[in-house]
Amino acid sequence: IAYEHDRLVQMRHYLTVKGLLSPERSSWMKLWNEADDGNLLNVTSLTRSAFLRLLEQFTPFYNITTYSPRGGRPKKLRHHHQVLGLLMALYVGSMGQKALCIMFGVPPPTLSRTLNAAEDAMAAALTGF
Repeated sequence: IAYEHDRLVQMRHYLTVKGLLSPERSSWMKLWNEADDGNLLNVTSLTRSAFLRLLEQFTPFYNITTYSPRGGRPKKLRHHHQVLGLLMALYVGSMGQKALCIMFGVPPPTLSRTLNAAEDAMAAALTGF
């Protein structure tokens, strides 16, 4: 038993795509499509109307490509509200990395890449705002 415990402790605990809902079926999409202002406020610290105003400012600065002639996979998060919601949920600080991965349906590497790009876009969007 001690050996098995040591082996499990040494294993890397890592979320994979197989263990997550797709971003289109994620908790965020349910919240976005069906929840009231109070639920959105708890996750993002913004009411829906404030979130939509910020989304309008953010969208031109965050590019979501649907097709690349060079090939490759499309982005997992296909809507700007998903990216902004992810960023705001991080800023609110109510969730850790694993919880964000589960809520938005993305694995950790995608989460990191998306957050880096979203932070750059947010900085550009808020310049002079």
